[in-house]
Amino acid sequence: MAHFKYTSDFHYDPTNIFGHMQEEFPKQSEFNVVIIGAGPNGLIAGAYLSQAGLSVAICERRFEAGGGLAAEVDQILLEQGRAVGVHITHEGRVLRAKAVMSTLDPHTTFLDLVGEAHLPPSLRDAVEGWAWEKWSFNTLHIAADDPPRYGSDDPWIDDAFTTVIGIESVDQLLVHWDNVS
Repeated sequence: MAHFKYTSDFHYDPTNIFGHMQEEFPKQSEFNVVIIGAGPNGLIAGAYLSQAGLSVAICERRFEAGGGLAAEVDQILLEQGRAVGVHITHEGRVLRAKAVMSTLDPHTTFLDLVGEAHLPPSLRDAVEGWAWEKWSFNTLHIAADDPPRYGSDDPWIDDAFTTVIGIESVDQLLVHWDNVS
């Protein structure tokens, strides 16, 4: 099956902020990256990837500002164990991509969208054991060959398992922790 690359001639109109979401996309589209979730993490990741010259589609289920493509993903498509795109609910539309990123929680991403049957038992068990932490506002799950590298004076930052952005001290973290308890 041939793959088609979607290009838009959309021009921003401040009187119609949702106009670009109503464009007709072809049933098959191909991007470098498809991002599921148009929250802060998805939008920032999309912006950086786009600045790097990659074609990006951001899928969001809610039809509101922030949703790059007002569409709900119901399946992450796999070929030979590799994510190759997403299927859009109720439209029969497929967005193919070299990479699929999800900003959704692990249960939704792996159990619902990838499907339990496609997961190795160890990953399935880890996802089933995952629970929300009380301080998680949003997360971005990335599978990469190398860990992230940060521009910081902190010599330990590149060894961090978790990065919390916006908290500058232990005191701020404790105040935040108490507020969400």
